[in-house]
Amino acid sequence: IDETKIENYVNLMIKRIGLEQYADNRSSSYSGGTKRKLSLGIALVGNPQIVFLDEPSCGMDPTSRRKMWDLIASSMHNRSVILTTHSMDECEALCSRIGIMVSGQFLCLGSAQRLKSIYGSGYQIDVNTSGEEKAIEEVKQFMESNFKQVELLEQHTGNMKFRIGKADTSLGNIFRLIEENRKAMNIQEYSVSETSLEQIFIQFAKQQPNQDEPEENGPM
Repeated sequence: IDETKIENYVNLMIKRIGLEQYADNRSSSYSGGTKRKLSLGIALVGNPQIVFLDEPSCGMDPTSRRKMWDLIASSMHNRSVILTTHSMDECEALCSRIGIMVSGQFLCLGSAQRLKSIYGSGYQIDVNTSGEEKAIEEVKQFMESNFKQVELLEQHTGNMKFRIGKADTSLGNIFRLIEENRKAMNIQEYSVSETSLEQIFIQFAKQQPNQDEPEENGPM
């Protein structure tokens, strides 16, 4: 950066990352979220072609997190951004390609939709009934009789969450069957979704070996 332009550049960056009200304060007095903003601004100084970001929105409230994501997204033009995070929402908001690493090795790499289509275990169906015992049992019987690979994940009174295998049926067929029987089972609300990126991440994370267990044939 040209030395004569540094002051204007710094002021522009401070405004861009939303630190105007903290500009004259010591960085040691900043909150965790404000320090994250400052770190992002420092990373963008000099308009680098490659930017590495580690948990950029960690510790931020939802509103600040969304603003941070918007800022990162707007700064991606003509540069590569490599981001590490445990937030799958952050991945889906910012990343065109996602890799999941376990024990130092990449186990998958691709777009969010590609990972869902390859590693997704099926569909998730959330059903909200009247809460009456008869309605609850009718929904359970309906699921078991219409889908071969069905699992009840959660149940809280009349709210139930099922998972069915993707090979079991099509998304359109799921909606058709539920709509045809919705009134008879007194279903008030329902939703159908693919396996989330968060669930896929957890599946891979379970492959992480227990650090407390000694390795076989290793030192005791």
